[in-house]
Amino acid sequence: MPSHIDGDSAWEELLIVCPCAEQKADVHPVLAAAASEVDADSSDGLQWLILRTNEDVRTLELSRIDFDFCSRSFTTEETFTPETQWEMREEGGTFLIVPAVWRVLGCKFSSRTMIGGDWCIQGSFRGTSCASGITT
Repeated sequence: MPSHIDGDSAWEELLIVCPCAEQKADVHPVLAAAASEVDADSSDGLQWLILRTNEDVRTLELSRIDFDFCSRSFTTEETFTPETQWEMREEGGTFLIVPAVWRVLGCKFSSRTMIGGDWCIQGSFRGTSCASGITT
């Protein structure tokens, strides 16, 4: 996903709000405030991408017909950074977009962050949290 939208400043954090979604409590306060303004019960055919830059947010309302970020459920505190890798697969004429998953030593990783030249990735293995550092 591009780190800039329409020439605006680079966004830092993305929150995806899906139809009938629960309120996001454990996220940055400006994201939580923007999510509370979205009428997630209004339509199953819509999704909202809320992009945070410092204390500013931009909410994009998108149809789920062509591109669907809501094909899987997200945890209430899950947000994404511009470095998040995404996978896209076609299903019934709609492109489903989900965070990419890495597998290292049997652990299914769902997030990845660059820290001092190393990748720190976090995820779970058989319901247990795990983390690993991979030198690039």
